[in-house]
Amino acid sequence: MRFSLSTCICFVALIVVAQAQGFQTISYSEPYTFVVAGHVYGSPREKEIFLDVYPPFRKEFVAMKDDESVQFAVFTGDVVRGKSRGIEWDTIAKTEAEFNKPIYIAPGNHEFYVKGEFKERFGKTHDVLHVNDDLFLILNNITAEEDDDQFQSIKEALEEEYRHIFVFFHNMLWSYDSEFSFLKYWINHTRGGDGSDLWKQLKPLLSKRVEAVYIFAGDLGCKMPLVYTPAPPMYLIGSGMCGSAGSNYLKVTIDGDNVEVYSHALDGTYG
Repeated sequence: MRFSLSTCICFVALIVVAQAQGFQTISYSEPYTFVVAGHVYGSPREKEIFLDVYPPFRKEFVAMKDDESVQFAVFTGDVVRGKSRGIEWDTIAKTEAEFNKPIYIAPGNHEFYVKGEFKERFGKTHDVLHVNDDLFLILNNITAEEDDDQFQSIKEALEEEYRHIFVFFHNMLWSYDSEFSFLKYWINHTRGGDGSDLWKQLKPLLSKRVEAVYIFAGDLGCKMPLVYTPAPPMYLIGSGMCGSAGSNYLKVTIDGDNVEVYSHALDGTYG
């Protein structure tokens, strides 16, 4: 499935990495592409326990190391099952090394099952990136321990204007918003997995932006594989892999003012 939206992203050749206002700044030649993958460990109902990312995805993901158009990936949570300290993340690290490109993680609830492990490995639970003229907010909606710091980072980043804004978190937080109440039975619990008021903070800031804002969530509760809701200037996309029909990941390509979002189903039903 392909979404052709009104703006575009593509990452090809890395030119420079620097720090600006405390945020990581990266430049690529365009067009440039990044991958978005949610519920990365696969199905919670799978009898066989995988210590790596979902096997059908892993095969395609690692092969992208040779795709010069793909510059990085964002995992929107549940990368590990969280059943054992160290082993799963060590295995994921080997997959990342094979991919050989940056991976950013918006943590899911499973990332916190082993207390303290995510922060021990990654230091913080959110990231802010400036990529060319675009803003990337990779956020934690699960725990509240960094809420103040995260919200301050968001506000500081949004003091500037951008070409496009991309936001990533785990749960489909907008589903409990009265504006999108028709979605509430399609997705996983948000309150039980949401230790913050992130959506209440984000929506007033993002809904008034002049730029197009693309918001990605990775946990649909294994009820639907893909949800797309346009609410300009926000474009809300839920996508993930739960072992069910249509489990998918996204490729997002930016070329100037154009953004194209492609959904690729691992079972070949579309994409």
